[in-house]
Amino acid sequence: MKKAGLVALLLTLGCVMTSQAVVIGWAAENLNANTAYARLIYVASGSQPSLDGSGNWSDGVSMVSDYATGYAIDGTSLNPQQTTDLGERGGSGKYFVVLFNTGFTDYAVSTTSLAWDDQMIGTGDLDPVGGYFTPSTFTTWSTIPEPSTAMLLMVGAAVAALRRRKHV
Repeated sequence: MKKAGLVALLLTLGCVMTSQAVVIGWAAENLNANTAYARLIYVASGSQPSLDGSGNWSDGVSMVSDYATGYAIDGTSLNPQQTTDLGERGGSGKYFVVLFNTGFTDYAVSTTSLAWDDQMIGTGDLDPVGGYFTPSTFTTWSTIPEPSTAMLLMVGAAVAALRRRKHV
């Protein structure tokens, strides 16, 4: 019984010690006018992210934080946020802050980023944040592209055709 408890303890400690989680503190100053939401994202390529014609992020982009909103944004700055990134990171990836306007119709991306292996990022779940990633500039607002109406109509027609063929 004691041996099983010791093995369980060692396995738990081993999992904690080898965790890929990092604790990231982030905030922003000089927000674009009409900013209502902010989010921290990770880009594997390290290049500034963008949305494609369907409103989807480019490849290699993963969301890290929940949206910061409400009291977190006071009109000109994003108050400090803290999040834990559980993804396995490496290579040349970087973290960016993305802003959204009130209706989620426009977005802006920080022009500065935080490297995946920056010294201010903690290396485990319980590590304190040594500093905050505070980008000071953002791109101008860009419209969030939406899927075209024609494409949606074609998909709807294809689904209707498939359903009709099943019933015959």
